[in-house]
Amino acid sequence: MSSPNVRLWSLPLIGAVTVLTTFSAGILLASINWRRMGLQHKANKWLIGGLIAVALYAVLIVFVPSAIALQIHLIANVVAFFALQREMKPDLQAFQASNPTLPSAHWLSGCAIALFVSIVLAAAILSITIVLSLMGVPLPE
Repeated sequence: MSSPNVRLWSLPLIGAVTVLTTFSAGILLASINWRRMGLQHKANKWLIGGLIAVALYAVLIVFVPSAIALQIHLIANVVAFFALQREMKPDLQAFQASNPTLPSAHWLSGCAIALFVSIVLAAAILSITIVLSLMGVPLPE
């Protein structure tokens, strides 16, 4: 698990991104960290699970009233926050123990990725809404 040129995002950054933007951004940052630590299987598991969750989330958000959609969004982010913290913490600690002088990835790069993921997710939800609306499917307000 050792690699001197690896830069990882910190657990607080991943947590903040997950709660303040969207769970999918936190999953992506954590998965990039796992790949950089050589844990490809774990990264792939979280990416695939994250993609399934995002697909379900995007469709669900379109069919519920906006007040409920906000609650779903917050709950999904908080659940992902705790799950990612639980899964990432031991891996980061083990990797950092074997690489004590490891520099962190810059927080701004993590925030930029989170912003991009949030924009893509919003565009996907908007696209689903437009397509369903054009098809005449009744949608809540």
